Amino acid sequence: MRLENVISWDRFVVLGHRGNPRRKAENTLESFVDAVSCGADGVELDVHLSQDEVPVVCHDPQVLTTSGEKVTVGLAPWKVLSRLEVVLGETTGRLCRLEEVLDALDRHLVDVELKDLPLGDPKLANSKVGQVAARVIKERGAQDRAMLSSFYIPHLKKAESVEPFVPRGWLLPPGVAASDSIPLAAAEGMAYLLPHASGIPSDVAGLEKVVDLAQNSGIELICWTVDEPDAARRLREAGASGVITDDPEGIAAALRE
Repeated sequence: MRLENVISWDRFVVLGHRGNPRRKAENTLESFVDAVSCGADGVELDVHLSQDEVPVVCHDPQVLTTSGEKVTVGLAPWKVLSRLEVVLGETTGRLCRLEEVLDALDRHLVDVELKDLPLGDPKLANSKVGQVAARVIKERGAQDRAMLSSFYIPHLKKAESVEPFVPRGWLLPPGVAASDSIPLAAAEGMAYLLPHASGIPSDVAGLEKVVDLAQNSGIELICWTVDEPDAARRLREAGASGVITDDPEGIAAALRE
């Protein structure tokens, strides 16, 4: 399987991790727009649901306001969350909705990570984040340029029940070998496997074996978080489909050389 078989991207893709976090506040609309303006093919972002089931773009289940208040995203309505000035990475900014990102990046790839925090929370089993995100993608007509990813497979299965044509990818935590995870990813119907850089071989020959194993199982490989140009080049040479990076400008430029 090649990337263009499941989504309308026929090249090795560079996705900005939460946008362009080295230049703008992570997971903000400004950061996403900046990433693609710097040459990225698209972005990766994180989604939690608000109390009124709005898909809010943020990494953690709680946000810290500039006044020092901690606000739990799932316990506050979007009307409240939208007014907050929050700490995002090393700077501050305002939260945005998934719909805003899809609309602003209407010609770019968007990897929507369905969050599974706090880890082990039994409430995750009842979360609607997968269904809501899939519905938004469908309503925006973004099935050919959006994908859903998560460490938590049940989120992805619920998303499939709403919109089966949105490609789904299983995220792997640091240290988990991609090669060991391919059989389960295939069994669960994943289109993608997203291993951490620590879970793949560092040499092209080793990478080629993993990529071939994945593709023979009908799975694309996109690796995170890849910030070294040489590592991105090796992945491209081995036949992987892309990288997620904190330095989309630098990686995109290096791959054009």
